[in-house]
Amino acid sequence: MLERTRPTPARSLITRPALLLALLLSPLLVACTSGQTIYDPSGDPLLDLRNPNLRADQRVDAVDAAWSEVLGGVRGRGRTRQIFKDLAWSVSTPPTLREAALERLLRDPDPTGESDARRLAALMLPREPDADAVTLISTVAADRGWADLTPSLVRSLSRSVGVAPLLERPELEALKRLHPGEPAEDIVFDVFLGVGEGRTDAAALALQNDLRLRADAWALLSSLDPGGGSRNRLIDTAGASTPEARALIEDLRACRRDLACLPSGAQELLWLRRLRRADDPTQAARNADWWREASAAVRTLGAEARDGLELRHAEAIRWAATARPQWLTASRPALISELGARLEGREVNRRRERVQGAFGRADEKLSDWTTVISWGDVLTTLVIDEAMQTADVRTKLFTFAELDRDDRRTEYGGVIEAADSLGEPFQMVLYRPRERDRTSDTRFVASDDMIRLSDRALAHYHMQVQTARNGSFAGPSLQDLIYAGNTGRSCLVFTSLDRERIGLDCYFPSGVVLDLGEIRDPRRAGGR
Repeated sequence: MLERTRPTPARSLITRPALLLALLLSPLLVACTSGQTIYDPSGDPLLDLRNPNLRADQRVDAVDAAWSEVLGGVRGRGRTRQIFKDLAWSVSTPPTLREAALERLLRDPDPTGESDARRLAALMLPREPDADAVTLISTVAADRGWADLTPSLVRSLSRSVGVAPLLERPELEALKRLHPGEPAEDIVFDVFLGVGEGRTDAAALALQNDLRLRADAWALLSSLDPGGGSRNRLIDTAGASTPEARALIEDLRACRRDLACLPSGAQELLWLRRLRRADDPTQAARNADWWREASAAVRTLGAEARDGLELRHAEAIRWAATARPQWLTASRPALISELGARLEGREVNRRRERVQGAFGRADEKLSDWTTVISWGDVLTTLVIDEAMQTADVRTKLFTFAELDRDDRRTEYGGVIEAADSLGEPFQMVLYRPRERDRTSDTRFVASDDMIRLSDRALAHYHMQVQTARNGSFAGPSLQDLIYAGNTGRSCLVFTSLDRERIGLDCYFPSGVVLDLGEIRDPRRAGGR
């Protein structure tokens, strides 16, 4: 007789192995009525702190537990530190967990651990994007007297991290604590000179021997000393001990003496360096000739004209000395009057998106800036306007605009410069972005070649010609103004108004924006 089998209820359809596995895992997870799985710690701190399924606070507790075991001699320091460093280096680590691991690493009382922590801090600071992490590293460096982190603190301070004002940044506070009684400008200038290059710390040497570090230190010094008094004092009294430092001091003294200015930003310092010491022999010879002509022109200027001069003004002064010498003896009001007469009656196309921030605003008329615009900026605008009257420049402008419009992956840009050959006085040079930089049809990335070959250029430019009618974006964006500020360059932006008209705006690191009107396609309408 066959035995009748009872139907198995749906809820009991589970194999013995599956049931056993569920029982084994039950301490680790519990299913909520909502369907969300809650994971419990395993009891092994190193496993738990790396478990992304645990809550951040549970993983922080695991950091505390693991470090307590290290201090108690139960767990190996080296392996634990390596796991902590993996967490600290990853910006995807939850902030509270990352900070907990980083603090244990930095405050390790063991001499070997401290040495490793110093190297870690020196490498992290110059690139660390998180303001809280920068604060932690800076505070610990000051607490532990890590003066050899000074170059890293300077490089970090030269960047924009967080929202704290420069004078309230934790890196600056750390520098003052590490160098009590020494002015901040002197501390930064020592880094610029490379004081302490005899040390053997590989990370520190990599920073100190880097020209970029010196450039960042100079930019920071300029921010701490906007009036220039401390920079002039330090340049005059500097006793540079290395060839690299001596060369930079010589270049700065020459710039002040010959061109009546000092560079401000990092890019300006590198620009000065190329003007004085270009690697390419042909470029070096041309730059030397340019320097002699520019310095001769600057020597003729009066006190009013010299006030507020910047490196970017030198080319306009050099060109005007031969082509428009009367401008060099004109007062600022006279130059403003000359420029105003030129702009009278020209069509102005204001950018509809108002520009905000410290670098500028949407005011684009000369009358908006007459009380603040410098003599050098007025002269530069006049020379730019001269360049834009050149038939060859205007023809190339529309040719390049058509090429840009056809390329949907990037904006185009380049430089306006004095022509080397006889004929037209100016030329417009196009530098197409490299393939890797063609990321957006609303973005222009200046190539290394453009920067390297534009030492003697009058201005940088880029185009906004994605569509024939792009007038609502006429004028520079905030990012454009930041570019001008970072590079120290006079800049132009060309905006397509229709297929026969392009609007021209010039803008400067000072924040001044001037609409120079419209340019008509000379191939169709006979120019402006």
